[in-house]
Amino acid sequence: VGKEQLRPHMPDLVGCMLESLSSLEDSRLNYMEQHAERVGISQEKLENARLSSSRGSPMADTLDLCARNLDAGMLEALVPKLVAMCRSGVGLNTRVGTASFITKVCERVGKEIKPHGGKLMQSLTEAARSENSKAVRKAYATACGTVAKYAAEKRVTRLVEDALTSYVDPGDASARHFAAVLLQQLSHQASDVAAQYATQILPRAFMAQFDEEADVAALFLEVWEGSTASRSASLQLYMVELISVCCEGLKSSSWPHKAQAAKAVAAMAKDAKENVAQHAAILMNACLAELGGRLWDGKEAVLEAIGALALTFKDLTDTKVVIPDPQATVKAVVAATERKKSEFRKAAVKCLKDVLTGFAKHDLFMIAGPPLLDACARLPSEPKKDPSNESTVEAPDLRAWPVDPGVGGRCVHVHAVWWACWVVVGAADKQAAEDVKVVLPLAESLECLEAAWSATGEATMAEHAAATADALREALKLDRPW
Repeated sequence: VGKEQLRPHMPDLVGCMLESLSSLEDSRLNYMEQHAERVGISQEKLENARLSSSRGSPMADTLDLCARNLDAGMLEALVPKLVAMCRSGVGLNTRVGTASFITKVCERVGKEIKPHGGKLMQSLTEAARSENSKAVRKAYATACGTVAKYAAEKRVTRLVEDALTSYVDPGDASARHFAAVLLQQLSHQASDVAAQYATQILPRAFMAQFDEEADVAALFLEVWEGSTASRSASLQLYMVELISVCCEGLKSSSWPHKAQAAKAVAAMAKDAKENVAQHAAILMNACLAELGGRLWDGKEAVLEAIGALALTFKDLTDTKVVIPDPQATVKAVVAATERKKSEFRKAAVKCLKDVLTGFAKHDLFMIAGPPLLDACARLPSEPKKDPSNESTVEAPDLRAWPVDPGVGGRCVHVHAVWWACWVVVGAADKQAAEDVKVVLPLAESLECLEAAWSATGEATMAEHAAATADALREALKLDRPW
């Protein structure tokens, strides 16, 4: 049969063949995938194996032959079929096969796909958003990026905005992965088009490389590295946009987004010190605003950002740069060292050392010195263990108590009182232990004390020399824990 005879039937043939990619597959493979975890098989590896087998099938070869013989005249009837397959296609192989076929069609007809680009991009975007399989989502994103190469500018703009919005709102793991893979494939398949939206995509990609999900972070890192030549030069180029994105992230109601923004600020301060120093006051104030209040998972990143920003002022020679208030910064960090969470206190002490080092030209001993001296002087000695005097409090075994039905409910009350007393004693011991732990680590405190003392003026030094010497003698005793 010749090409001309097949032309009127091509849309129907393509639709049937795409459906057959899944219908002709052994049903046992689908069953195996649904129970992959039970039998100890990685679902991702099983999907890749199924797709690899499908690509080598005679039906896939026939679809490839059809794609090579398509022309622009067939698109009017073919595109609606492909859109319908994106929305209602069933089966792993059918969904991936549809996306791959759209990619081949775009490569075949080129700019002729532009009038149909809007419909295809919309259907591919919706399919990728609702897809659970990462392999299928990547195939949809690849096809969408290929269509974007020839689509209208207005439609591509909507695509970029949709991806960036989905990362923040709703911002769940699936939505973030959808945004990441869509932008990654757009940058890979249509790099020239993505370059037009660099000021929107790259700042978000830089911050999102610190996402808590490793696969999402890796995709955004690929977007950033694939679109930039030099890290420091790129940070300087997009500094204004990066500051805006990071400040927005710090104000977010989502704790992971706050942590990402703080980590991004720290990375910027370490990789582009001179450029960040010019804007450090804005970033420092944004970080200090998030330092107080409730402790949340990952808040230590805010302390890391504050310390990194402070270090940008250490060797600063430009006198025109606005420096944040050193005293207010140190006061905020000192207050953070008094929090009860052990990991947060350790991060605060490290941050305090960096802040004192960065503000070495300012005498801040009057603020940072007293709590550090107190930590060195009152840190409890390590208790000596006496094997003959060891005692443990164990919960009473209420089952061993006799229950006399004749005494009615009195026995129950005795049990309850005994148990309540034991709980109170245990809680008191636990609280006492926590109170003992609310101290600063000795070695790190001494490092902070050194940093504070190195910038101390003569008057302050004379006033606190004796107290400092006493605290150091106490800290250097042999029975002190290090």
